Amino acid sequence: MKDTNHKPGIHENYLMTRHLKLEGLDNSCVDALMEKLNELPEVDDASITMKEGSAVLNISYDASTRPQPLEDIQQVLMTMGVDIADDWWIRFKQRYYATTDQNVYDNARYEPSCCNKAPPGK
Repeated sequence: MKDTNHKPGIHENYLMTRHLKLEGLDNSCVDALMEKLNELPEVDDASITMKEGSAVLNISYDASTRPQPLEDIQQVLMTMGVDIADDWWIRFKQRYYATTDQNVYDNARYEPSCCNKAPPGK
């Protein structure tokens, strides 16, 4: 396991890393976009990789803090005039990410019951 520093409140066990292709990104707004994304409480790290006219958002966030953290990230992108690419593979990945994030969120709040203990209240 890597020994890395995370922002306060970030749980390493629930840390998700996503890669999303972006459209409409202007080089002049990259720094402002990174500032806005890193201000979100669930975002641990964000970076943009530029390759031959396309941009990829590499983002790590704690999926246990909110039910759908990707929606907050998309809102920030939309306010900056940037969209997530709209092709079938990206839509498939977004649905998969949303399902996985919801499962992580639900599992973080699960209260296990053990058969070796008496039920509460008895």
